[in-house]
Amino acid sequence: MSTAFLNEVLPILEEQEVKKENIRAASKQLAVCARNFSYIVNSFHTEESFEQIVAKSKNALDSLDTVHSSLNNLVSSIQPVELYFRYVDLFNHVLQDILSSLHIFHFIAHGKICDPETIRTYLGIPVNDTSCFHITLEDFLQSIPPMISEIVRLAINRVPSKDYHFVTSTCTFVKEMYSNLQILNLRNDSLRRKVDGVKYELKRIEEVVFHLSMRNLI
Repeated sequence: MSTAFLNEVLPILEEQEVKKENIRAASKQLAVCARNFSYIVNSFHTEESFEQIVAKSKNALDSLDTVHSSLNNLVSSIQPVELYFRYVDLFNHVLQDILSSLHIFHFIAHGKICDPETIRTYLGIPVNDTSCFHITLEDFLQSIPPMISEIVRLAINRVPSKDYHFVTSTCTFVKEMYSNLQILNLRNDSLRRKVDGVKYELKRIEEVVFHLSMRNLI
C-alpha cells in the first residue's frame, strides 16, 4: 500500500468520521425529544381524568418546535441526500420512538393513528420519499406495534376510572390494526416479530372487554 494512496484515503475517512459524529450529535438532540414524549406518555397512567390525557396529547401535538429544530439539524448533517441509507442506522431507532409517541397522541386526540400525510404535517418529513430526507416505510411500520402495546396498557389502567369507552374503542382499534398488519408480507425479521406480538396485546384487551361485558359494565 503506497504512501500516496494513504494520503488520498485518510482525508476521506476523516471526513466520514466527522459526518458520523455530527449525525450522532443531532440524533442525541432528537433522543431528548423522544424521552420527553415518553415522559408525557408515562404520565397518562397517573392522570385522574381522561380529559387531562386528551389535553396533554393535544398540547404535545401543538408543541413540536423542539422536534422540528432537532430534525432540521439531523437533515442538514446528512447531505447530500444520497448518503441517507449509509447513515440511517445511526438515527432510525430514535425516529421510530418519535413516531410511536405521535401515534399515541394522535390516537388519544383523534381516535386513530397517524397516516403518512399526517406525519408529514407534524414533522415536515415525508414517508417513503427517497428523493429527500424521509421516514422509511419500514420505520413507519416499526413504530406501530410499540404504540399498540402502550395504548393497550393505558386502556387497561383506565378501567378503575370507568373509562369504558376508551377500553372498547381501543379493543376495536387493535383488532383492525392486527388484521391490517397480517395482510403485509413482512420480510424483516424484527418487524415480523413485533407484528406477531400484537396478537398478545389483542388478547389482553379482549379479555378485559370480556370481563367488563360479563359484569354488564359495557
